[in-house]
Formats: sequence, C-alpha cells, structure tokens
Amino acid sequence: MIEQSGQSEADVLRRALFEAFEQLQTAHASYKNALATAIDSDLSSDGMFAIREQGRLYAGVVKRYSDAVMAWLIIVETNRERALELLRKTKTNGV
Repeated sequence: MIEQSGQSEADVLRRALFEAFEQLQTAHASYKNALATAIDSDLSSDGMFAIREQGRLYAGVVKRYSDAVMAWLIIVETNRERALELLRKTKTNGV
C-alpha cells in the first residue's frame, strides 16, 4: 500500500469516497435548482443553458463518485481486514 503523510491508500480512498459523496449531494441540489429555475422561466434560453451547464457538472461529479466507489470496492475485496477496520473507524468517528 502507498503511504501518504502517514495515511494508507485505503484511508485516502475512504476519505475521497466521503468527499465525492458530499460533492454529489451538492451537485444534485444545484441541478434540481437549475431545473426549478428553468421551469419558472418557462424554459427560457437562459434556463435551458443553466440546465445544460448544471447537467454537465452533475454528470462529472457522478463519474467521480462512481470512480471513488469502485476504488473503495477494490480495497474491500483485496483486504477484508483493513476494510473492516476502516469501516469501524468510520462508524465511530463519522469520517
């Protein structure tokens, strides 16, 4: 495993997963807001632009979250004991 500033690769991936999830929630809220604004403006060109722009951003965040989940699953599948230790740490500390 790669060590980074005293953290294992698994620790780094676990944190990346939580950060990606927070970004996903934010992007989802922004996209929903863009949709609501566009509907309120009767789908004006500005409203449609906002939907496209937020949709692109949202899609990028979904991809990053998916990549983080897949990386975490690799750790879980290849090192069950370390994954259990990190999950217990997460349950105790929240991160």
